Amino acid sequence: LNVAGAVVSQVKNQLINDICDYNHHFADIDGNIVPVANASVYWSDVTTELLKRYPNAPFAAAYYYVDCNTVKWSLRSRKEESINVAEISKKFGGGGHKDSGGFSSLPNEISFIKKEDNVFKKAS
Repeated sequence: LNVAGAVVSQVKNQLINDICDYNHHFADIDGNIVPVANASVYWSDVTTELLKRYPNAPFAAAYYYVDCNTVKWSLRSRKEESINVAEISKKFGGGGHKDSGGFSSLPNEISFIKKEDNVFKKAS
């Protein structure tokens, strides 16, 4: 049983890393340029990994398309950050608490930014 649990954990960690390696880019969310990843699973883990990779980012986000007209967003900030992602989420009709928030948007409500135009250095 321990071996099976270790394998499941390894697969989960690999999926999180793959999402962050291949499905991430940047977006302008309420005037904040942040790393975001297209992910329908493990939002907390994915956003935590993005915050590790981009230590100067004010927060990170994960999102997925529910349908052609709806995008679900999950925002996470570091506990030591002064930014309140619940307040940002409320501006889009969502909610949460200081370090974790979420909302739904129209597909064109959030502006994506090309990777090469980002302002963050990736952590080594």
